[in-house]
Amino acid sequence: MPASSLSYVFSTLAFLGFVVVCIPFPWHLKIQNAGTCIYMFWAAVACLNLFVNSVVWAGDAINRAPVWCDICESCFLELCPVVKADHVIQLRVLLSL
Repeated sequence: MPASSLSYVFSTLAFLGFVVVCIPFPWHLKIQNAGTCIYMFWAAVACLNLFVNSVVWAGDAINRAPVWCDICESCFLELCPVVKADHVIQLRVLLSL
């Protein structure tokens, strides 16, 4: 496949990942499942971030939005520790069952 079609596939899958994560979010929020809600929120942020980046920088690497680059970097730097802390929250809930 050419590189441009792979970019469209990646953008589509990133957006579908965002949508699929957001569909059950209200259900988990309703039952106050904090660990799952935190994980779903950060997964949605990561998918949306990847989607926007794949659309904005499709085909080139010109820095059109330097502030957006700083926002994306801070989101991805926060993603790893937050997901690990969220796993600890979910494990504590499972151990209390």
